[in-house]
Amino acid sequence: MMVTSEEMFKKDIASWPKEARIWLKPGIQKYAVVKYIDGVPKVQYLGAQNLTDRQIEAF
Repeated sequence: MMVTSEEMFKKDIASWPKEARIWLKPGIQKYAVVKYIDGVPKVQYLGAQNLTDRQIEAF
């Protein structure tokens, strides 16, 4: 089964398969887009790829 990094970042790292956790390295930069919906912050994007302004505006 193939899983993209974007799909993996959406999951809690503790739930990752042991085989995937061995590749984790500290200090890797991740990017997030957080939007407040009804006063509650909701993560719209979390990943290793920096987004363009146009991509961010789509959220």
